[in-house]
Amino acid sequence: MKKFIIVLLMAVVMTGCASKPRISDISPFGPDTFKIKAFNNQGEEDKLAIDAAYTYCESLGKHFMPVQGEDMYLQYSLIFNCLGADDPALKRPVKGIELVK
Repeated sequence: MKKFIIVLLMAVVMTGCASKPRISDISPFGPDTFKIKAFNNQGEEDKLAIDAAYTYCESLGKHFMPVQGEDMYLQYSLIFNCLGADDPALKRPVKGIELVK
């Protein structure tokens, strides 16, 4: 019985290690502002979130502008704007994206 429990626990741990990356639904977070989270146990959570946000803004016919990124253990939270081409806020950021640790 003890061996069975050990094998079962190892299987559960291995399944967790092989889980697929996932992205949360994009949530409204203010005017033209949205929030998304990406989860990945193999790194590159930030890339997943940024790519999804960029694609989302493109689907609206707007441009992606990052506001704030937060890197946490195995997940990345991103607040971003989707702005029209003529929006005055769509310019090169002075400070760049704010990364919260």
